[in-house]
Amino acid sequence: SVRLQIMSNTGLRRANVNVSVSDGAALLESNPVVAALPGERYAVAWNDFAANTIAFTRSLDGGVTWGSPVVISTKRLPFDIAIPAEFSRGALVYPSCDADRSAGAQRGRLVCSWMDLNAAGNTDILTSFSDDGGRTWTAAAPATDALGGVDRFNHWLAIDPVTGEGDPAVPDAGAV
Repeated sequence: SVRLQIMSNTGLRRANVNVSVSDGAALLESNPVVAALPGERYAVAWNDFAANTIAFTRSLDGGVTWGSPVVISTKRLPFDIAIPAEFSRGALVYPSCDADRSAGAQRGRLVCSWMDLNAAGNTDILTSFSDDGGRTWTAAAPATDALGGVDRFNHWLAIDPVTGEGDPAVPDAGAV
């Protein structure tokens, strides 16, 4: 279990997330990310490196209770990879997620991104989204243009709360 401190418009709320990673490791050791959903709802995604998946759970009651974990996607990289730009410490596999909190047509959409290997053997950033609160997710798709021989890593994703637009910020080794 991991203790989260969530600041909301109703004040600081403490929540315990009792999520078992497939090998029994603590959720904290698998790079979790918390996303605030519209209302007093929260989502947590993490790299389940033992099962080699990006996993997800949500709370619809402000963090008091949490749903059963679901798999956003399987992946090829378990935990990290020593790419040339990160040869000494390695580039970590972790999710970055956000929710559309705008008043637009996609309000409530969850979007997650993570690093994995592409067919050419380079690291790339993949994305998936859910329009049903995280119960189901689209198939993983590249978030970047295809460029041979280029590693993408250390991404971050944010959705503008006014416009609902957002994309992962992705540095790549081709620009270094």
